[in-house]
Amino acid sequence: MGKRSDFPRRKNDLYDTPPDAIVRLVPWLHAEGIETFAAPCDGNGCLRMHLGQVGFRCVHHGDILQGRDALAEHHFGGADAIIENPPWTRPLLHPLIDHFVASVPVTWLLLDAGWMFTKQSVLLLDRCTHFLPIARQRWIPDSLFTAKDDCCWYRFKQGHSGGPRLILPDAEGGLP
Repeated sequence: MGKRSDFPRRKNDLYDTPPDAIVRLVPWLHAEGIETFAAPCDGNGCLRMHLGQVGFRCVHHGDILQGRDALAEHHFGGADAIIENPPWTRPLLHPLIDHFVASVPVTWLLLDAGWMFTKQSVLLLDRCTHFLPIARQRWIPDSLFTAKDDCCWYRFKQGHSGGPRLILPDAEGGLP
């Protein structure tokens, strides 16, 4: 899945979100008052299931695999936020970010940490309010190793410009 492996990418970047990927995010979702979410790139539903197990309610989900293109969706069930592990392939990812930010007040996306350092992310990164680094993930169940790429949760908010701030590992408090 990473840029330094010779494994072929899965079709539609279908990698199940590991439960460890949401552990650091949950307190920030609670602090922000998020109760409902949409998962428009739901894949096999792992992220939706993990968030549901810790008390968040999914009000909209779909996936291209079930014939529901996230770019064709416009209402997302009135969700407080989109919380998603979208496809990381840039020609798919960047239109999704634009669409999500235009559609809901807050969007949290799980992406590779290196995304923020690419030239192609500049305009999108301006709309990102915060990034939350998390541990490298084990994307392939039963694998002996985690991925070679670090991950972050990126928070986008409608109307924001000026780029992101880092959420430190021991940070407390809410988000603007």
